[in-house]
Amino acid sequence: MIIHGVFIYSLSVVFDSASYIKTFGLTEADLSQSIIYKVAIFAVLVAIASGGEKLLFKISGPMVVVKVGIILIFGSR
Repeated sequence: MIIHGVFIYSLSVVFDSASYIKTFGLTEADLSQSIIYKVAIFAVLVAIASGGEKLLFKISGPMVVVKVGIILIFGSR
């Protein structure tokens, strides 16, 4: 179900961005029909998600240590 949502979101980004680019006159062609454009947009979305995941793991490690410390401090009383 999550994979389905990811693909639906990426397809909507591809079609919407291609429509905006064509509407604003930056290109005459419909970029949503290009496999290279689709792969490039999907790669950018994956890179953004990967960066967010790395940040999440950097933050979650110290948070777990703080939580365990609080449990140990208040649990020993």
